[in-house]
Amino acid sequence: MRRGLTATARCDGEAASFAVSGSQRIPGVGTAEKRRLLRAFAADQAGRRGCANLRLTGRARPRRPHRNP
Repeated sequence: MRRGLTATARCDGEAASFAVSGSQRIPGVGTAEKRRLLRAFAADQAGRRGCANLRLTGRARPRRPHRNP
């Protein structure tokens, strides 16, 4: 089972969750880029709302080397 990329924070004592999903078929938008975008978005939203303890969860899978036939 593939685990999604998520982020969590505490906002006024309540849990806040952020998640990213999207097609794997978009050129240039792999897992690492999605993780970077999630981190930027979650940090922005947490800062705007005065949230604390922002944490990213889920693992970025390493890219497999390209093999030529």
